[in-house]
Amino acid sequence: MRISSSSEKTFLEKVFAADGFSEHDGSLLADTLSMPTYEVSHHMAFNDLPGIPA
Repeated sequence: MRISSSSEKTFLEKVFAADGFSEHDGSLLADTLSMPTYEVSHHMAFNDLPGIPA
């Protein structure tokens, strides 16, 4: 799934807010989905998470 417009981002923000999450969480998801695959893989590196050895 790729986010390509601000209306899609606004939709995700509203869905997250309605489900008890913050609009910020929806915005972060939309921003992540709009990144090229290469950028996402580096942005979400598992070895950056605490408790997971590199």
